[in-house]
Amino acid sequence: MSPTVTIPIADITNLQANDNAAFNSVAINCSAVAEIDLGPDTARVVSAMIASYSIDDLSGPRLLFAAREISRALQMNAPGAARDAMQACAHGELDVVIAKNLFAAPADLEPTPKEGEPSPAARVYALANAGLTVACGQLPVAVSNENNGVYDRHVRVRAANVAEASSFGGGEIGPHTEHAFRYDGAHGRFSPQVDGICLTGLRNDDAEATGFAVLRDVLSRLNPGSIKMLQLPIFGMVPPDSSEATEAAAKMSVLYWRHGELSCAYRADKIIVPDSADAKNAVADLNAAIARVARSVTLLPGVAWFARNPRCLHWRDEIKNHTRWLVRGFGLAPESPAVFADPHRPELIQY
Repeated sequence: MSPTVTIPIADITNLQANDNAAFNSVAINCSAVAEIDLGPDTARVVSAMIASYSIDDLSGPRLLFAAREISRALQMNAPGAARDAMQACAHGELDVVIAKNLFAAPADLEPTPKEGEPSPAARVYALANAGLTVACGQLPVAVSNENNGVYDRHVRVRAANVAEASSFGGGEIGPHTEHAFRYDGAHGRFSPQVDGICLTGLRNDDAEATGFAVLRDVLSRLNPGSIKMLQLPIFGMVPPDSSEATEAAAKMSVLYWRHGELSCAYRADKIIVPDSADAKNAVADLNAAIARVARSVTLLPGVAWFARNPRCLHWRDEIKNHTRWLVRGFGLAPESPAVFADPHRPELIQY
């Protein structure tokens, strides 16, 4: 069992005990995206905490415990505007939070591993993702059909997967939301799409960018006919290359309602479009709208990108520098009807 950690407070004046305090509306952009700086003190505190954990903290109840500890450290040490943005994301007012200084860039980070798993000391940096995920209103989760059911996914180019369009390859990956082919959960047969994704930089020497587009911006550029067509259950989706699943989804919608919001299940390189001019035009309209509202983030060491997954698409170009190394974690909204198959693994959702 993890020892109890006393959370250091870098600046006590930043601490708000009242969770019902009004947001600092001046600090939050009206956009669905907020860029925040957690500050070097926060980075120092989180790095010290990460060093105290082990890979046993990456699964089971210990993952949830560590994530809550780090989330508390973020709330206690981050500037007020950063706390407000994380709370706004938790309340659904923001779809993306880009956070600088989540942790200090590790000076002794090992070479980017081309085979096998990173060292335990590198793997536990995923707990920073888990902490930010909790601060943004979701629970960190692993999925059963990917990464052997482990929370931390290390996105880097493996020697055997250089050209692959996956988290282990260097190929271009087009606009997509995670687990698009499992978007609705098939009436409880498996879990629906994860609600959140968090990507954080460990190494990015050439500052290669990650592209993204917020769905509310995309919808504003789509014509009403395309929105209506994309809600019809006439599309299919092939699983991504990184998934252990092999069965394609059928009779699915690209746009669908989830938690009271229009959401997206889409992967540009895996969608199966019916032989219909209206359907093809709607998908073309979607791709054009994504391109018009595209943004990007450079995930340097310690920079994190948290997004509400069905409300934000992301992508990448071909990776040029094969030392690039990101760590990824998923999040789940408390109200999500996910399937939990193992009472000893409260963070593992069934796919």
